[in-house]
Amino acid sequence: MGWTTVRQGHQSLRQDQLEWEAHVVKYVNYMSCSKSAVKTGQPKKGAAFRVLSSLPVWGPVFNPPTFSDVLRRDPHALVNKKTGRLEEIKPTQAYLRRLTVVHPFYFPQLRRCPWNRSHNISGDGWQSSGSREVHDMSQEETAIGYQIRCNDCKDEVDRNGKSLTYCFALTNSEYWEELGEDYRTLPCVFFSF
Repeated sequence: MGWTTVRQGHQSLRQDQLEWEAHVVKYVNYMSCSKSAVKTGQPKKGAAFRVLSSLPVWGPVFNPPTFSDVLRRDPHALVNKKTGRLEEIKPTQAYLRRLTVVHPFYFPQLRRCPWNRSHNISGDGWQSSGSREVHDMSQEETAIGYQIRCNDCKDEVDRNGKSLTYCFALTNSEYWEELGEDYRTLPCVFFSF
């Protein structure tokens, strides 16, 4: 997994946590792509879309599966296939942290540049270092942000050679500082990243 090579300082390298987060990212990628969307006439560029009613919509906060969840999916998950005996329960799953996803799929208000408030935005993948560990009011958790690219600012850099940031991770403190008071209009409480 690429995240293990670019983790910063005190960020966790636990494989089970990173694997859990990779599964969540894959789900969000699928839900935010056009394959899961219902066509609603002529959509505008960057406009929100409706998701197929047959797909469950989870998030933006994802709680890791419990032992009960694992056993509901596969009652024989803890049985050794060769010997037929009960496996020893490994507690690593009990220590997985919940994950908050900051993505325009959940927060369409974030589809704008913090510098010029332009809505001429394109997606640029996930932050390359993976999730960040954050401290919630009640527990430790992780948060991962999508990256957006302001096409207007990029054009400005290309034309004038200006030194201007045009790619932002939605969990970057610089992004939120530039939004200023606008972040208060979001429908949930964000913690400091």
